[in-house]
Amino acid sequence: MPNDRAAPAWQTPRPCRRRSRRHVPSIAGAQSEDRAAHNPLYACSARTVFHQASESRSRMSRRPQRVSKRKNHLVAELEAEITRLHQELANIYATLKQLEQGGADAFLTRRIAELEEGQRVARGQAVEAVVARSRAEAELRALEDAIGKAQGLSGWLLRRAQKRLRHP
Repeated sequence: MPNDRAAPAWQTPRPCRRRSRRHVPSIAGAQSEDRAAHNPLYACSARTVFHQASESRSRMSRRPQRVSKRKNHLVAELEAEITRLHQELANIYATLKQLEQGGADAFLTRRIAELEEGQRVARGQAVEAVVARSRAEAELRALEDAIGKAQGLSGWLLRRAQKRLRHP
């Protein structure tokens, strides 16, 4: 009697909430009577069984639900922009207060002095840049002369490399 044994666990259908039109084949013994009496409970597809299992896993998960990183990033950007705008507004209010207290003439003279100072700094930086450029050009000329005067195989290799660098 091969049908006296119970079916393995992976072959037994699981109860489901949804009714299906499929018929589950009955197996001999007490299980067949139980299934015949409760046919709608056991009649479900493998897809619904998998769906139920995945639902229970998601509800029973100990891992906290992730909040979207994109939303957090967007909120952080908006908060940073709000703080920047508050700072700009505070600066504008401070400037208006200075204008009201000291008058436009005092504010304009102070602003002109700031601009003149910035202009002097820029001129100083320009002079320093010209001096640095002339030094670099002098060093380049000295290196070219040294390469031109180098003797032997190493001198020839240096001159050849220099020629290739100039004319690619």
